[in-house]
Amino acid sequence: MPHPSLGFVMSDTHPPGRQIRVFVSSTFRDMQADRDVLVKRVFPQLRKLCESRAVTWTEVDLRWGITSEQQAEGKALPYCLAEIERSRPFSMGLLGEADGWRKRRLGTPSPREKAEFSRKVPWREVC
Repeated sequence: MPHPSLGFVMSDTHPPGRQIRVFVSSTFRDMQADRDVLVKRVFPQLRKLCESRAVTWTEVDLRWGITSEQQAEGKALPYCLAEIERSRPFSMGLLGEADGWRKRRLGTPSPREKAEFSRKVPWREVC
């Protein structure tokens, strides 16, 4: 299956248990150069190493996966959480100068939204 932006082809020849799926996380506005180095230099080497061991390497970088419409509709966070869950136990966090993302205040989350968020991310307080 082709990756939407990078043009490489994912191998479907390995058994499902022989996969490494890594979620890459950072703020979207900084760390671009670092992410580009990972995508252009590091990940291809890791992919080649994994393939030599009959393991499929996949990185999940949501710079290419979230549309402005999804962001405007408040769907970015649920989408990110779903991708993190699919990538468990592998994730990579890049830290920089920015201190995160804050949703524009559109109102107080409903009790159902708070409960769902707390269930998925129990270590994070819901605002």
